[in-house]
Amino acid sequence: AIFSGLFASRSVIACYIGSGLQLFILAAMLAWLPSFLNRYYGLPADKAGVAAAAFILICAVGMILCGLTTDRVSRDQPSRKWSMAIAYSLLSAGLLLSGFMMGPGTAQLALIALGMAMVAGTTGPAGAMVANLTHPSIHATAFATLTLANNLLGLAPGPFVTGLIADRVGLMSAMQLVPLIALGATCAFFIGKRYYADDLQRIRSLSV
Repeated sequence: AIFSGLFASRSVIACYIGSGLQLFILAAMLAWLPSFLNRYYGLPADKAGVAAAAFILICAVGMILCGLTTDRVSRDQPSRKWSMAIAYSLLSAGLLLSGFMMGPGTAQLALIALGMAMVAGTTGPAGAMVANLTHPSIHATAFATLTLANNLLGLAPGPFVTGLIADRVGLMSAMQLVPLIALGATCAFFIGKRYYADDLQRIRSLSV
């Protein structure tokens, strides 16, 4: 019964998948930015680590700001959470891809920083959507399932797969390919948005 509640609708499954895929990009960036800064900016390993930590801080601040923005925008229309998740996915992909397509320099670092601010912006909307799409009695388990999806689809394979790609085509090419994963996340969020209204109505009727 719990399992069926966790995967009771197409929209909640799409949310699990979209959130996990988006965090694939985050994990890959966090793992490989120090090496990127070392190889292409000539920073020693210690300074490259410090610089990468700055990008992590930007990501954390961006996650909070994206969550606050989503709450404000979707206050009167909950379905806008899906639209915001789609926007964050596309913006992060565009900014990161543009950044890694450029040569080393201030402009490249600025675009990467902006992309990092957006890449985890889907975390807040995903949590809210999972809460809306599952029965209150299993919310804790639903959030655990979302966390598991984030790890299995994103945080665990992201650095490993990026490393495999880098071994074959080089780190720069791998960093250019990784943001394209956001297109898969975008498709998942589009599917979730399509079925959200019907699934939400059904969940609410069961909760009454």
